[in-house]
Amino acid sequence: FLPKNACIMLAGGISNYLQQEYSSKKIWGVKLWAKAWPLGNLSDDNLAGLIEKSEVIVLPIVRGVGSNLKTAEAILADKKVVATSLALRTFEVYNKLPNIYIADSMQDFKQAINKTINLRKIQRTSEQEALAQNVQWKYCLAPLKQELEIMVDGKLKVLLRRVKHKLNF
Repeated sequence: FLPKNACIMLAGGISNYLQQEYSSKKIWGVKLWAKAWPLGNLSDDNLAGLIEKSEVIVLPIVRGVGSNLKTAEAILADKKVVATSLALRTFEVYNKLPNIYIADSMQDFKQAINKTINLRKIQRTSEQEALAQNVQWKYCLAPLKQELEIMVDGKLKVLLRRVKHKLNF
């Protein structure tokens, strides 16, 4: 389903899974492996290099739970992204960024990949880039800082009252 000059590089545990599930001995496996390169688990540096050189990041997440770190990385990378709705769960505010394409059926997903490969990447505005930066932990956790300070402060006050009471202050 890919254009002649395109291939899919599979990083992480998905490459092992797909090699087992779609072996080259099966008819559909022959087509898949003609265009797919399973890379396995990569070091952080190698993964960063792969993302940097990639034209499109594909997030075909169809089940599971978790933090969707791959989605955050894809948004930060400022690349063209084809993702399922599930891959973008809790990241819905970013759906309107340029170069984010959502498809949920297998046929729509294949079409979105082909379409995206042939599209010119749209440059983000400064506002869109600022929004994309919000997926970083330091911004995600910032609202919790004040809540934690209030909790700690409250617990310290209770502790100080207990100590004062015990010491008859």
